Amino acid sequence: MLPLDSERSRLGQAGSRDPDNEFHDHTDAPAGASDDSGDAPAGASNESDSDGEASGGGPALTAEIDIPNVWERVATWVIVAACCGFVFYSLHPQLILANTTPTGGDMGAHVWGPPFLRDHLLPQFRLSGWTMDWYAGFPTYLFYMVVPSLIILWLAASPPIWLAVILIAGVIIAGWRFIPSIKTPWVRHLAIGVAIFGVILFTPVPYNIAFKLVVVSGLVTLPIATCALAKALKAPFPIAPLVAVATLPFIYDKGFTILGGNGASTMAGEFAFSISLTLAFFYLAVLFKGAETGRWRAPGAILLALTVLCHIIPAIFVVIVTVVVVPFLRHEAPGLTGPERGEPASGDGAATDVEPADAELADAVLTGVAPATEEPWWSTSLAGKVAAVAIIAILWLTLIVDRSGLYSTSSHTTSVTGLARLQHYFPALATFAALVFFTSFQPRVRNWLRTPLGSAFGIAVTILYGGVVLVMPNWWAVVIGFVFLGGIYFVAIDLRSVGWVAAVGPPAALLTAFWMLPFLSGSTYMNDMGWEKYTRYWDYLLAVPEIDSGGMPLRSIVFVAAGLGLVLSVLMKVRLGWLLGLIVMVFAWMFRFFPQYRLWNARLLPFYFATFTC
Repeated sequence: MLPLDSERSRLGQAGSRDPDNEFHDHTDAPAGASDDSGDAPAGASNESDSDGEASGGGPALTAEIDIPNVWERVATWVIVAACCGFVFYSLHPQLILANTTPTGGDMGAHVWGPPFLRDHLLPQFRLSGWTMDWYAGFPTYLFYMVVPSLIILWLAASPPIWLAVILIAGVIIAGWRFIPSIKTPWVRHLAIGVAIFGVILFTPVPYNIAFKLVVVSGLVTLPIATCALAKALKAPFPIAPLVAVATLPFIYDKGFTILGGNGASTMAGEFAFSISLTLAFFYLAVLFKGAETGRWRAPGAILLALTVLCHIIPAIFVVIVTVVVVPFLRHEAPGLTGPERGEPASGDGAATDVEPADAELADAVLTGVAPATEEPWWSTSLAGKVAAVAIIAILWLTLIVDRSGLYSTSSHTTSVTGLARLQHYFPALATFAALVFFTSFQPRVRNWLRTPLGSAFGIAVTILYGGVVLVMPNWWAVVIGFVFLGGIYFVAIDLRSVGWVAAVGPPAALLTAFWMLPFLSGSTYMNDMGWEKYTRYWDYLLAVPEIDSGGMPLRSIVFVAAGLGLVLSVLMKVRLGWLLGLIVMVFAWMFRFFPQYRLWNARLLPFYFATFTC
């Protein structure tokens, strides 16, 4: 890592080359590169002298330099493909591809739905209606998601085999002939998507096989989605493929069978949940890439809408992460750690002539009201390093003490004495650690609060907080207010992500309106399934193997690996670890304090476990 002043100077450049983002044009070229050399590193021109060095003075980007990146990409996708293949193979492909009726759990009820949609609703140009097939009649696809059933019907809608061969051949020939000649990147990728859509549409697939392929699609593609998220956050190799591998313990965890997300829940009928969860990770990957580049808005809106339309509970997860976690996540400054992040070539061509005022302006433009891309507080001084080590050591101490007396009850027993009582403080200490390590927290008042208007705002909010505490002298009001004030004073908001989400949210809402508006307007008439809130909080959050739903047989290995990963993410400044740590914290507290309601708090556990295993 280079000195902070040198890092900030790079923010004044026009941009940086990101090999993971293939959707780029000449506007992405770094300062010092000509318009027609969008792939050239900063400080280098298109031409090179006879010695193989760039005319700008920097070393030429030779093929040998690219070889490690090529092998890393090959290794990444080989590992990811192996994970996807392993999941598909473990689900017995010979049974998936057999034209037999799927059963098990709620699957029989789901098998009924798409044919009813095809035979009764779609001919009337409707996506929901009324049926007398069960009970004394019930609304179909009004309170349950219709998009997975539409996907099943899309796969199953195929012409006769003789016509299918002709149509598929025509699509392939047309794509091979015309797609390479399309110059505009987004039009070319749209054409590729249309061609793939057509090939799938024209492929003869029986209904039962189409149904089973859709059922397993979320599980099979989950490693790809998590790997994409890691790459969007620029996690160094080999973290991205390892994250894909880490999805396997979650998929094969049999500790819960109806909560959603894992293999057991999917085979019991929660396949829409697993599809939506995979789409949620893809959306988060596009969000981080889009917030960095200012692009990907259309794919982001489509992925967010599909997440909502496939299952409402993962939609809650992705909305909470988007609103509560992402804007406050600590950010690295662009182009800080090597050529894969746009670091300019060393030598005379390196960009080092940016004035400090320009660097501060670049910080403000990139991160909004205060720079969220600063060097983390724990790495800027010896005192910061000592404080970070002390926080981690105290957390470790609270984990190794005796935990007797904390299980099997909804509240901690008061008979625990000595060091064992330290365990009572672990949730608060872990939350404090997550906030100061993983958010953009810096132990100094933000610059905007030092302005007259900012000072007046800070004083007013502090007085308001004092009034709330006097009116509601509850411990939770004090804690929430304290965290809120700390966020105002010491945490920066990344306006890049806020602006990107503000542009993506309304189109996504419009795309979901055809189903969401009837769902919300008729929610008063939904029946309550009667699921009671889980109150053995420690047992479920620590995944005690003995509990009947939520236990994790290999929890010791998973928790040790997760704890080690969080510590390493602090030491090595891996942003993916910061994101996962904040998600774990948020959903642990939501599981604990979400009230008895139609949303069963146990349905929040899959997101907690998924981020833990990753």
